Amino acid sequence: MSYIKRWTMYGAIGGAALSFGLILLVAGIIAAVVSIATVLAGGVIGLVIGILAAITSPMRKKKDAAPPATA
Repeated sequence: MSYIKRWTMYGAIGGAALSFGLILLVAGIIAAVVSIATVLAGGVIGLVIGILAAITSPMRKKKDAAPPATA
């Protein structure tokens, strides 16, 4: 009987460890996805800011160059 009890206890500990490991695995996968998404979002935001800066910089140059030309 003690043999069965011992292996039942081992099984319970193993099952708990396995479930804890699976929870950590899922949490790690979620963290990885979130970090990749954050990096991609940062890249997209940087790209948009860069494109907007590239579009607006000629306009700003024209505005800056306009007053000396009129004066």
